[in-house]
Amino acid sequence: MSRNDSTGAESAARYFLASYSYLLASGKVKDWDALSESGCVFCASARKTALELAKHHQHVIGGEIRVDSISMSETDPGYSYLVMTRITQAPLATADSNGDPVGEVGTSTKTPANLVLHWKNNDWLLRELDFAADPLG
Repeated sequence: MSRNDSTGAESAARYFLASYSYLLASGKVKDWDALSESGCVFCASARKTALELAKHHQHVIGGEIRVDSISMSETDPGYSYLVMTRITQAPLATADSNGDPVGEVGTSTKTPANLVLHWKNNDWLLRELDFAADPLG
């Protein structure tokens, strides 16, 4: 992640996707905040969800993300990449403080996940993440 090229952008995208699962499981926002650009709408929404769960002594179990494919487009050389992935997210559920599910356990999902990453102060930051759009059609 310490490189401002496609290899660094790919590593950052994979790390960020893994961090999303950790955020929802732990409710700890410090690392998430360090990875997120201040204007990232998805980042703020995920942060809010994690804090709300923690407030109610709940967390997410499962939901790990596996990157099935990844490609990227350098949108501003040495500064910005659009990273297009296809991911599989393991089944997940909301759990109480004892780890017992409080609702239905979801199913595994496959979806595109597109990340906009910016290189800033010698590190990658997430500008936006979209789980729905598929720019490849």
